[in-house]
Amino acid sequence: MRERASEAEDLIRETENIFLKMQGILQDSKTYWTGNSGDACRKSGKNCCEAAQSACKKLFDSVQALRVMTDVYEQTEGGAYGLAAGLSAEEKKDGV
Repeated sequence: MRERASEAEDLIRETENIFLKMQGILQDSKTYWTGNSGDACRKSGKNCCEAAQSACKKLFDSVQALRVMTDVYEQTEGGAYGLAAGLSAEEKKDGV
């Protein structure tokens, strides 16, 4: 689970970087794409990039929440194994 979480975080970071590059390209377009159409495209692109970055942050937060859930699950599982180890064969058979 942790390996998958790390892979997901890497992909999210790559996606964020793509949108950061896109913002840079849009900003640089001011030098050659002037006028209302250029401004409109840059504004639309900026809004798109901001929405994508917000989505990436939410995805990243979700992965972090899954990491916390994994930790809690592993701790609970470890505790259950510890308790089960202390039970006698008869108690285990009876479901105590």
